[in-house]
Amino acid sequence: MKKLLIALCCVSLLASPVVMTTGCKTSGQTLVYNTLYSVQNTTLAAYDAYLYQVVKGTISTSSTPAVSQAFNRFQTGMQVALAAAQFNWQSPAPVDVTLLASQVLNAIASAKGVN
Repeated sequence: MKKLLIALCCVSLLASPVVMTTGCKTSGQTLVYNTLYSVQNTTLAAYDAYLYQVVKGTISTSSTPAVSQAFNRFQTGMQVALAAAQFNWQSPAPVDVTLLASQVLNAIASAKGVN
C-alpha cells in the first residue's frame, strides 16, 4: 500500500505536463491553475500520508527533519509560482517547483526505504 501511494503520487506528478499538453481544451487560466493545483495537491497528499505513518509509528521519526525541510522549500517555491501565475496565466508550473516537489517525494521514498 505504501509503495502504491508513492508510485501513484509520482505518476500523477509526472503525468501533469503530459495532460497539460495533450489533454482537453482549456483556457490559459485554467491550464495554469490546474497544473499548479495538481502539483500542490499531489505533494501535499504524499506529505500528509507520510506524517500519518510517522505518527502511527510505521516510519521512524528520524527522517522527519529532512522530509519537512524539503516540504518547506517546496511550499516557498509554490507560493512564488502562485504569485507569478496571477499576472501571467500562460505560464505552466515552473520547473523548479516541479523539482522541489520531486525532492519531497524522493525524501519520503527514502524515509520509507522504497528507493
